[in-house]
Amino acid sequence: MIAKYHKNSRNVKFDLTYNLIREQTTTLKQYAVGVFTTLSNNMNIEPVGFAIMNEETKESFVKLFH
Repeated sequence: MIAKYHKNSRNVKFDLTYNLIREQTTTLKQYAVGVFTTLSNNMNIEPVGFAIMNEETKESFVKLFH
């Protein structure tokens, strides 16, 4: 994935998907899954990274993109 990122780093997109991961305890906490994708030379969408987030604060996004 890292090689794909370096090859196509100008085309990286990020999107969050909600409620894919849930804690199965009494808290039932839900997590967001972030997906980094890029477009290859053959016009295929390829994943280059994933992130699991438990909160959406400015600080968590700064850590994620730093």
